[in-house]
Amino acid sequence: MSSSVAQFASSVDLVYEVANQVTNRQSLRNCCLVSKNFNTSFTPLLYSEVWFRPNNRRFLLEDLPLLLNHQALQFVRALDVAVEILPDDPWSWDGTSEQIEVRRLCNEGVQSLLYKMPMLQIFRWAEMPPLTTTVSALQVQCPNIHSVVIHYHNHVEGCGLGHFEDLLEEGEDPKRPLKYRDAQNLFTIPSLSYFANLTRLEILRLHSDLNKARRGVLQILLKLPHLESMSLSICADAINRLEADRSTDHILFLVSLIEDFVQAGGKPLRLKKLILGLGVALWRKGHSLRALVDLTYLDEVMWKIGFGSLILMMTLL
Repeated sequence: MSSSVAQFASSVDLVYEVANQVTNRQSLRNCCLVSKNFNTSFTPLLYSEVWFRPNNRRFLLEDLPLLLNHQALQFVRALDVAVEILPDDPWSWDGTSEQIEVRRLCNEGVQSLLYKMPMLQIFRWAEMPPLTTTVSALQVQCPNIHSVVIHYHNHVEGCGLGHFEDLLEEGEDPKRPLKYRDAQNLFTIPSLSYFANLTRLEILRLHSDLNKARRGVLQILLKLPHLESMSLSICADAINRLEADRSTDHILFLVSLIEDFVQAGGKPLRLKKLILGLGVALWRKGHSLRALVDLTYLDEVMWKIGFGSLILMMTLL
């Protein structure tokens, strides 16, 4: 190694400046192997974002102790969990107790990881429903969270994981078995309202009892005056179920949310971005977003309607 290269490699400040320009993960890995100084500068960037997908979910289900011993978890800023279980998977979405057990193990794995991620700022969760204990762990261990994104599975109602009562045999005590006690809808409690620094909230495919979900969203909005971005949608299966029952819960979701917000004394949110997804719209004349959102701060408002693989997006402002 030439003297000039050696001098560069030994300069922590210069290496740090270079590290901030590298975004490719493979390049980051390679740089971590160059020298001790390189490793010190590039490791926090390499582990700034951690994600779990079906191809690496074994770290949550089987190899969790190895992962928990990794010191670099302290540098994680964004955690992205999308452990989808496909129909041909041995752990398919059939609503059986085995699937609930897998869901529990994944959630517990993430909860254990959160204790190792004090600098976490962005939390994204998709497909497998989160447990309320996971959200609670996020609140306690990661006070700097400013972005929470939760995308429920497209068929969360059909897979049975949104209704833990349905998994119990007739006449069985709903308080048992203990390991399934927390298999419940996220909005059984207003969990997210305690994230004081939250600026982005995205919850897609709300399901089950929409009145309960609406009350949960209401509590969140009342306690997060600094929210800058919000996205909401309702699960298509829930809409089909409600229409079959001739219910209007989905049609009145946003209207009722705004009315409840006003009655609770909420002040218009200073959102910069608002995305209304499937089923969340002002279907009645005479209702306006102005009671919920201060339109002078809005930069972007969109209404997204999904039709299978087609997404229709309309800019409302």
